[in-house]
Amino acid sequence: MNNFQSQTVKHSYFLRNVLQKFFLSALVTVFLPVGLFFAPADASACTQVCPDGNGWEKVEPLDGFEYTYTAPEGKVITETCYKHATYVHSEVITPATSATVIADEHDNVLHEISHASFKTEDIPDPEPITVIAAKVTCDSEMDLPDWGKGPNHGIAIDFSTAVDWIYTHPTCSLTPEWGFQWAPGDAINPGDNTAEASAPWTTFGP
Repeated sequence: MNNFQSQTVKHSYFLRNVLQKFFLSALVTVFLPVGLFFAPADASACTQVCPDGNGWEKVEPLDGFEYTYTAPEGKVITETCYKHATYVHSEVITPATSATVIADEHDNVLHEISHASFKTEDIPDPEPITVIAAKVTCDSEMDLPDWGKGPNHGIAIDFSTAVDWIYTHPTCSLTPEWGFQWAPGDAINPGDNTAEASAPWTTFGP
């Protein structure tokens, strides 16, 4: 081998080593950041779950795409949370005794619910009210107030309404020792001209 051939071989060997080191460095530079970027995101998504405790009631395991939860007696639901696949959804709702969570689609795929949580709070005690009732008796039925229909429908009735009425209607008067009844809004109307109604109607007065 002459001197020219020897120099050519050395140069080729040197060039091959340089190119190998260059491509190896490029591969490390290109692929290493990709692995570092995706791994933490996947790990974080998998570890996200709905809360449990501190007012939250967690229900698991679940399957299907819908779940309804009923609050314990004396409580209302104020927030909901559910997880399906790696997706977690939470929502503040109007206080209710029951709530339903329904899975939604992600990338046109519907995943089953794996677990759900519901935050509950005590139902606040209702504020007390005072009812002042009076029985108005008139000699003629025509003199009795009829505010169920007509131009006086919806008129405001307050503590002085009965007294104001008899002052402007001399044939009417207040009847003492009269009992009245009240009931929840969903109670059945017992009708007119009946005696004292049974529960859930409650008598008060005189």
